[in-house]
Amino acid sequence: MRLGIGVVLACVLATTPVAAQITATELLSYCETFLSSYKATGPTTPRDPHASQCFGYFSFVWRVAYLNPLNLNPLKQFSGQVCFPDGAHIALLIRVYVNYGRQHPEQLNQTPFRVVMRALTQAFPCKRSA
Repeated sequence: MRLGIGVVLACVLATTPVAAQITATELLSYCETFLSSYKATGPTTPRDPHASQCFGYFSFVWRVAYLNPLNLNPLKQFSGQVCFPDGAHIALLIRVYVNYGRQHPEQLNQTPFRVVMRALTQAFPCKRSA
């Protein structure tokens, strides 16, 4: 069951129009635009179409992680290592991605999902139980 959820998530993200049309570099640029408008206006719906693409991409990641009737985290199952802390929000995920992308520009030639998962895994590792 868990593997199935991860596979479905990977397929959906790989075939969504946003994922198919933009690169990790473009997503980074769109997210920088989102953050600059977010800081200026506070938490509102972005009006810039590129900022909206960033917000939409991370909204999807957020919803997949938390809107789950079986209380499974598909991102955790897919990556094995992403556990969001209490109080995390979409803008935080975007900040994590932007910071990661700026620190690792050599990875921005990969798919956005791959880079996003690396950024989130590094920022929100799951605690290993002994």
